[in-house]
Amino acid sequence: EFLGHGDPLYRYPRRVRETVAGEREDPVGVSAALQFTNMIDALAQDARERARLQQVTGCPITFVDLRALRLVGTGPTTVTGVAARLQVDLSRASRQLARLRELGLLHRQADRQDARSSTVGLSADGEAALRRWQAAWEDDLVQAVAGWPVAELDRIGGLVARFRDRLSAGAERPPWCPRTSCASDDPAARHVLPLFDLVDWILTAAAVPSSASRLVERARSPVGPHLVRVLGLIARQGPLGIGELADHEGVDPTRAGRHVQQLEAHGMVVRAVDPHDRRSRRIKATARGTTLLRRITAAGEAGMRALVQDWEPLDVAELMAAFTRLSAALGRRGGAA
Repeated sequence: EFLGHGDPLYRYPRRVRETVAGEREDPVGVSAALQFTNMIDALAQDARERARLQQVTGCPITFVDLRALRLVGTGPTTVTGVAARLQVDLSRASRQLARLRELGLLHRQADRQDARSSTVGLSADGEAALRRWQAAWEDDLVQAVAGWPVAELDRIGGLVARFRDRLSAGAERPPWCPRTSCASDDPAARHVLPLFDLVDWILTAAAVPSSASRLVERARSPVGPHLVRVLGLIARQGPLGIGELADHEGVDPTRAGRHVQQLEAHGMVVRAVDPHDRRSRRIKATARGTTLLRRITAAGEAGMRALVQDWEPLDVAELMAAFTRLSAALGRRGGAA
């Protein structure tokens, strides 16, 4: 389980980064993999990236919707099947799929094996939306690896595919269906398809609560995965006002306020006077909150080390070096800045 607290350490302010990261030992050198996977997962929480998703696909959808479309895209399935694979209750899955049908991204059809029930599948518009999003990411990745020798890209692609297979091997994780063709018109896109497959899987796996829940439990967190994500947002972006936090979370201020109250009750955040407006309060992470993030990061690194423990050291070093370069390059793109 790699999901950590959902935010790469390098994106924190220096004072928080030093508190969270400390002087951890990383004997197998896997922190670059955790940083990369957390960065991709964190994009789903970024308001700018959500706006980009809607612009690219031409649809008012969220990353939760994108994950549902990706799962339905593996083949026609029932509402019950989607709910089980996303690990949400049936009524929530039903409402989400109904909304996607209203947008024209899904269609309902009779179940060939049971005429009394029906299945949902991707419509032509749904397939087109996924292709546009894939093409946008392929173009991002092509730019990120610009100047890398083709032979090196192909070598890294093989290591990334191997790493991706390890990540997706767990029975409780979403079924994995790698892409077989590029969506971008750029000829170089074929060299980054394994990278897109990894990005795509991370975004899909992030929809499954158990992936993060087990990690949070191992870190002895007193709060659940969603509040850990909120804490990560506050640590990375803070101090924040309630309105700003609500924008980052994509929720209304009332709900964001409840999240802050829950974190306050556990001593994870505090409200401080805004130096520019003493009538306002801004939320920031406490030492206890950043210590929790540190424990979760350490647990994530332990999971990463287990994935590559039987690899040749040279392969691990080469893959981690590639993740470091990719994180830096993608961190400069608009949505991840």
